Amino acid sequence: YGELRFAPGDSELEIAVNVLDDNIPEREEYFRVALKNPKGGAEIGFGGQVTVFIPTNDDAHGVIGFAQESLYMEVEELDQSNLISLSVERRRGTFGRLTVHWAANGSLTDIFPTSGVVSFSEGQSVAALTLSVVADGVPEVREHVTVSLLDVTTVGLEGPALAEAATVDPRRAHALLSILANGSPYGVVGWHLDSLFTAAQEPESKTTMLVSPCLLTHA
Repeated sequence: YGELRFAPGDSELEIAVNVLDDNIPEREEYFRVALKNPKGGAEIGFGGQVTVFIPTNDDAHGVIGFAQESLYMEVEELDQSNLISLSVERRRGTFGRLTVHWAANGSLTDIFPTSGVVSFSEGQSVAALTLSVVADGVPEVREHVTVSLLDVTTVGLEGPALAEAATVDPRRAHALLSILANGSPYGVVGWHLDSLFTAAQEPESKTTMLVSPCLLTHA
């Protein structure tokens, strides 16, 4: 509160109101400043109250990125397709509903699906991005897939309010999946069937017997 004093001849005065920076994610807020208790015969007319709006601030809708433990994962291709889950975090504020679009690149034949969306509801801070490592029965060396968070939509925001929409953290926008070698890609070595059982006479002098290993399978 305060007091304005008009000297003779004054028709306008100004007041200053400080808006404090508290670094707390908040939705749009407002406060009112009203004139009251005039003295000296003055009266309060139309416009005796003003409303000051403070826009949504401090990432109130969140900053999206992969959780630390999901930035790099080693996964196996099993006999059957297996599900893996990547954690997507919503840091800072959790106001509003979000839709996050993602896509993969790299060895795309090894995963399904290769793109999709992750949704956050009001107040939700963690969501799961789930995909399958496809079992194809083909011997393969180690391969890599990068899953990227492309963009985020804050549901219901439009116009100037989009300036305060949720964002994707570029430092946590990509997760690397390393699919381990599978199906014996470098081959399986064993003795040839002809060499499994071999009979040899004890020689009268030193002799050498040759047995041959063979490559049973190879990539």
